[in-house]
Amino acid sequence: MNRRTLITASAVIPFLPNVLAAQGTPETTPASGDVIDKRARRIVSAMKRKLPADILTLLETTAVSNDLLVAAAAPDVPTPVAWADMGDTDLFSSLGGVVISKGDGVINGDLEMLGGYIVYESVDIAYAELVRKLGDLYDQPQMTTAVGGTNFWVLGEEGFSISVGRIGYVIILGYADGTTEGLIDHLADVIDA
Repeated sequence: MNRRTLITASAVIPFLPNVLAAQGTPETTPASGDVIDKRARRIVSAMKRKLPADILTLLETTAVSNDLLVAAAAPDVPTPVAWADMGDTDLFSSLGGVVISKGDGVINGDLEMLGGYIVYESVDIAYAELVRKLGDLYDQPQMTTAVGGTNFWVLGEEGFSISVGRIGYVIILGYADGTTEGLIDHLADVIDA
């Protein structure tokens, strides 16, 4: 499978549209009455009941029915595809990954991806890999957005962007606009199954 890697996205960060850079740092304390998104907390709690290898298998085999992902894939169907190319630098130190593609996903030998997951043996490994992959971008809050109750870094250039974040021992990659929410909810569905 040919994929754009996080390293490629990191290299093109200076070309992000001005609107993304202008979004600023979100407030660290919610205003009175704001609702705190607790999805990441619930997912991490549920992960404690399952082994990472089992989560990877479930992500590979569970049909995708999340409304946001179904809408993003239309008129095709979102399909989980095992991401087993362990020579891909994005998968270093992982158990493996899963790509959510449109339909059968293959266009000229490349997958048309909505997003994906990389599953690690532990939270510590996932955290270390996220920091390694993001490099200096990790400490740039103007490049983050809050989704699902956790931070995602937005990388890319005009015409291509990717959101990268971690929940527990899973790194989530959103390749298409608006799919990060759906990927988080699909992970929750898989863990709760």
